[in-house]
Amino acid sequence: MSGEHELRMRISELETEVSRLKARLRKCSPDVRSLLAHRGFQVFRSAATEKNLLLPPNPRYRGPYLRWFSRYSFRLFLRDVIRHGEAVPEGRTTRFVTSDVYARYLNDLKRWGLIRCSSAGCALESQVRSLGPTLEWWVGHILKNRMGFSCLRQVFFRRLPVGGDFDLIASVEGRITYIEVKSSPPKQIFQKEISAFLDRMNLLGPVLTVFLIDTELRMKDKLVPMLETGLQRIGTAKPELQRLESELFHHEHRLYLVNAKGGIEENLRRVVADHLHARPGHL
Repeated sequence: MSGEHELRMRISELETEVSRLKARLRKCSPDVRSLLAHRGFQVFRSAATEKNLLLPPNPRYRGPYLRWFSRYSFRLFLRDVIRHGEAVPEGRTTRFVTSDVYARYLNDLKRWGLIRCSSAGCALESQVRSLGPTLEWWVGHILKNRMGFSCLRQVFFRRLPVGGDFDLIASVEGRITYIEVKSSPPKQIFQKEISAFLDRMNLLGPVLTVFLIDTELRMKDKLVPMLETGLQRIGTAKPELQRLESELFHHEHRLYLVNAKGGIEENLRRVVADHLHARPGHL
């Protein structure tokens, strides 16, 4: 048997095993729409397209783009590019990346068809005004394609006594999970937003909730006290958050405050593992 034939057989075996694992994951993590329906929540609308997302138009570039997107510095760079819109500078404008890194990121955006350049200068091809929807999409991509969970984005329900949409609702091993995603830095997050988030959480009653902020700044100074104040407002007997590790905090291993330090995917995995270990019986 030739080496090439053996390799093809091994690849086929691995593909079969991957299919089995995906089937097992789907069994452990049933469809999120079904879970919501069983609890009396009928989804009125959720994001079904890539409208308002900053993604390469050619699918062949999605892989390298998403690898860059996992970098905090690249997301900061993209926010800066979106801010400039029709007049994207070709030289560094943000202190968060070096000149060499800025040039590398900019060249990739050009190559991927996200930026057009002419004698008049460079401009963003897309009309997006915020990185927020793309960040939500990417977190959903992690949950669905890398962690194997059923997930909906930008979810609206009919006739609920709370405003706003649910950024992400997932089925994590059969547990309804609500994830709020913030692309703004802590200084642009206010108590009313925290209160609205907690009201949505209280109404939905998820087993696991994550408040995710795309920042590497400290959580203890502002966000932890704001969440504790919000929990106290909704009648939580012991609203104090505990540090899980680094800049990850939790309330009774059900509500987590998460930032981007150390990597968003890594932090989500850490939170899910902690929750499943601390509350194996869905309590």
